[in-house]
Amino acid sequence: MTGANSQFNFVATEHPALQPGQAANIVRHDVLVGVIGKLHPEVARAFNLDKDVLVFELDARKSFASTVPLATAVSKFPTIRRDIAIVVDDKISVADLLAAIESAAPELIQSVRIFDVYRGPGIEAGRKSIALGLILQETSRTLTDVDADAAMAVVVRKLQQDFAAVLRDNN
Repeated sequence: MTGANSQFNFVATEHPALQPGQAANIVRHDVLVGVIGKLHPEVARAFNLDKDVLVFELDARKSFASTVPLATAVSKFPTIRRDIAIVVDDKISVADLLAAIESAAPELIQSVRIFDVYRGPGIEAGRKSIALGLILQETSRTLTDVDADAAMAVVVRKLQQDFAAVLRDNN
């Protein structure tokens, strides 16, 4: 690991050898360092491949240039995990969602994990459901449920304002 993994972003792209809608440029510090995606079915057939194939290409020098990681203090207070599922327009990038969530309550949100992306029955065409796990932690005290609920309300409000996100009903 280079110590700068959070500085990699994946930006949707089109590539002639990759299946449309299944390709992304790999960008580090606003510099293109590679491409990743699912091999186009026509290309796979040309090589007699009968299973899905994922491929990537990286510029090693740009991708693995290292920096010394910065050490941060470890909090002695426990984390709280809160999960939400939102429905947004299919064209909204996950990177934009993550940036908005992290900026909504930066003093409490330690990390955000996507654990499911769903398109299909129950979700209108042109939209997707994204399930997110938020890890909340305070460095000076133990968070209460009230603190966590308030942070989640800020996150949901930001997602609604910025992306017209709707909380997904789990029923």
